[in-house]
Amino acid sequence: MRIYCIALRAGKELIDADRNHIIEFRNVSFKYSGSDVYALKNINITIPFGQKLSIVGENGAGKTTFVKLMTRMYDSTEGEILLDGVNIKTIDYEQYMSFFSSVFQDYKLFSFSIKDNVAFAQLMDEDKVRDILGYVGFGEK
Repeated sequence: MRIYCIALRAGKELIDADRNHIIEFRNVSFKYSGSDVYALKNINITIPFGQKLSIVGENGAGKTTFVKLMTRMYDSTEGEILLDGVNIKTIDYEQYMSFFSSVFQDYKLFSFSIKDNVAFAQLMDEDKVRDILGYVGFGEK
């Protein structure tokens, strides 16, 4: 049985949502509760706004753990993750989570139209959905 370290949701700081953000990992390490082995150790990377990043590796290499740390599904064991120079643990959790959309290996297919899947839980018209699909590279599809 695995025990996961789930992120605490104590942050209250609000970030300007209308700017180009930079994410930085500074000496980030993570190990699951009850484990002596690090899933990730001393990760240092800066991801500027608009940069595309591919995370590749063998099963168990820490790819999903990296994304879950970045999206605050987990909190790091060591080091810090910054958004625009601010430790993400101090940022309002709900606002921070609104900056991300992740699909993990355990994805679910919803029995809705593409529009409803993209707009899930938000009201938006078809033009907005088309703009979003085009922005992420699915405009022609």
